[in-house]
Amino acid sequence: MVLLAIAFACKKPSLGKKALIAGTGIALLFVINWFRVFAVLWFGKNSGFQAAEIAHAISWFAMTAFILGIWYLLTKRVAGKNFQELI
Repeated sequence: MVLLAIAFACKKPSLGKKALIAGTGIALLFVINWFRVFAVLWFGKNSGFQAAEIAHAISWFAMTAFILGIWYLLTKRVAGKNFQELI
């Protein structure tokens, strides 16, 4: 839901491009999250429950930072130097 809110909240780009960005983002997040979940499960199987919880938290925050970084770079690319054009 947050991805859709971010994608459709801005004035730029056009609605079609926003839909493409949102669809691509959802598909990419699904694939990345699928691998992340299996990696955490594998880690938990080999290292124990407590280690899996730590791996889950670390991977969750790392993925969040990655997503925000990509969003920032792509938004900067669309808006140029002036973020006010998007609002």
